[in-house]
Amino acid sequence: MGGVVPSQRAVLVNRGNVENSTKNSYCSYLAGQWVRTDNEFEVVNPATAQPFARVSAIDKGHLKDALCTAEKEMPLWRAVTAKDRGVFLHRVADEMIRRKAEIARTITLENGKPLAQSEGEVAMSVMESVIWS
Repeated sequence: MGGVVPSQRAVLVNRGNVENSTKNSYCSYLAGQWVRTDNEFEVVNPATAQPFARVSAIDKGHLKDALCTAEKEMPLWRAVTAKDRGVFLHRVADEMIRRKAEIARTITLENGKPLAQSEGEVAMSVMESVIWS
């Protein structure tokens, strides 16, 4: 991580609107790189039985590389002060608040649950980020 607080690392990329379309393709962020594989699977909304996205499937090699990278990078995270970790978690919470509608809509599409329940999950996740900071 080059001495940078991990807040500058991305964890999810959304490629477009998730409205009932398999044109939306999601990569995985592994070992510091976006990984798109030829092997993808559909994500289906259980409420409608309609696919709304495709996600790159990773193999054991990708997983092993990601785990090795995480193990190598852990000393850098361990060296981050509690105060700076708190700042990082607040930044995560701020980003979740900024993207609340997008995140809740994606949870609803992925799980087939009511939007209000998904919004509640986002709010709980924000609170957990703040509490742990």
